[in-house]
Amino acid sequence: MNAVLDHYRKKYPKHILSYVRSKSGHIKGVIVAVGKYDIGWSLVSDEDNYHYLIPLHGLPAVQHLIHENENLTVKELFNSPAYKNFVSMDGVTAVPDFNKNKGISLAFKRASVAVTNSDPLPKDSDFVRALRIMQDRAYKYFKD
Repeated sequence: MNAVLDHYRKKYPKHILSYVRSKSGHIKGVIVAVGKYDIGWSLVSDEDNYHYLIPLHGLPAVQHLIHENENLTVKELFNSPAYKNFVSMDGVTAVPDFNKNKGISLAFKRASVAVTNSDPLPKDSDFVRALRIMQDRAYKYFKD
């Protein structure tokens, strides 16, 4: 088990943790909720990506699709966001250089301090979607 995550599990026994994934399925961030309105995050910068030529079946998002549906048709695969992103990038995949320990630690620290309007949120579409989901989950999970 992750020692950093174990530390924060003891400190915040009631929390929600979710990873932010890129279109290809790679982890590029983490969002943590420790209270109804106490949400912290950590996200890799766009500059901190390695670029690889990865075959389509090597993408985590495609592997997940195949695992979930063994009878996946070619049409369903071609309509998936992972395939569309793969084609738009000519087969070159950006793999975020995400450090889970640092990300989890930073997210919990941001969740534990008061958020001010001066802290700008990233405009990354994957992050914004994950943040909205986390806000809904936190509101339902944590009672006043």
